[in-house]
Amino acid sequence: MRRFATVAVATLILIGTQNAWGLSASDPKDTPGGLDIASSSIRTVAIAGGAYRTRLAVTTYKAFDLSNGEGSFFWQIDSYGDGAVDYVAYMFGDPNAVPAAPVFCLVKSKNPDVIYKAYVPVTASDTRVVCGLPRHDLKMTKDVRWRVAGRLNDVIDRAPDSGWNG
Repeated sequence: MRRFATVAVATLILIGTQNAWGLSASDPKDTPGGLDIASSSIRTVAIAGGAYRTRLAVTTYKAFDLSNGEGSFFWQIDSYGDGAVDYVAYMFGDPNAVPAAPVFCLVKSKNPDVIYKAYVPVTASDTRVVCGLPRHDLKMTKDVRWRVAGRLNDVIDRAPDSGWNG
C-alpha cells in the first residue's frame, strides 16, 4: 500500500507540473568591454490563475544599463528544434520612447505561418533582463534551442560562441 501511495503521489506531481519547464545555459567570461553574457534561459512558469508565461532571461557578469539606448541583446529561438530560427527577440532601451520605459522587449515570429509581433513585459536589474509573454504566444516544443548576443560599444558577445544552446 505504501508503494502504491508513493507512485500515486509522484504521478500527480508530474501531471500537475508537466507544463512548467525550463532550460538554461552558461557562457564563459570572455568579452571585456561589452555585455559579457554569463547565462541565458528559456522557462515556462506558472503564474496566478493557472496561466503560464514563457520567460527569456539573460544575465551578464558586469552591471549594465540599457535605458540609454547604447546596448542590446538579440535572441534567435529555434522553437521546434529543427535548426531554423522561428522567433527573434530584441531587448533594448530607447531614451526617446513615449511612453518612457527603461527597457523594451520585442518578440517577432520569423515563420510565415505564425504571424506574431509584440512588445512584451520586461523586468531588468543591473545584470539581468527578463522578457515574459503568454506561453501560447510562443509555439515551442521541448526541443527548443536558442542563441543570444549582447552588443555594447560595437563589442559583441555571442552565447554560445557557435551553434545553439538547448
